[in-house]
Amino acid sequence: NSYIELNDLGIINRIGITHDDKYTLFASVIESTDENLEPVEKLITAEGNDIPELINNLSTSLNKKIYMSHLDLLIIDDTIKSYEIKNLINFFLNNNETRENFLVVSTSDIKTLINNSKFQEINDLTTINQNETSKSIQTTMFDVALNFYLNEPIYIQNINYNDTPYLD
Repeated sequence: NSYIELNDLGIINRIGITHDDKYTLFASVIESTDENLEPVEKLITAEGNDIPELINNLSTSLNKKIYMSHLDLLIIDDTIKSYEIKNLINFFLNNNETRENFLVVSTSDIKTLINNSKFQEINDLTTINQNETSKSIQTTMFDVALNFYLNEPIYIQNINYNDTPYLD
């Protein structure tokens, strides 16, 4: 009874969340694969009064069941980091269809970052930076939740993105 066709799933691999008067969610949804079996992604936006409503509105706009088990990157901004982190943690901990090992990063300009579709580069660069230089801290949702509930400081890597090529 719980079987769902693959075509009926909205597979989310990266999301960004911000909060002004309402929450806004930017989701990278895997639409299909190309001839090299690389994912073809589509950027979808949804709004809502809380995080569960965001996910429901995203599901409604896609006309698919949201599947976040492949989530590998969550981007938040200061509105989430400062005021809404508890709601975000509770949503992911109470959702049995998500993992807690996805990266969490922060940026001051989430809309620019999301619209440039550089999610995978960010994910790859934080991993390389952590592994090669140890100058950054990779923070997963598990780390955020654990430190929050232990009342410890939460360290979230801040990303400043500039699409201009570096010139000497």
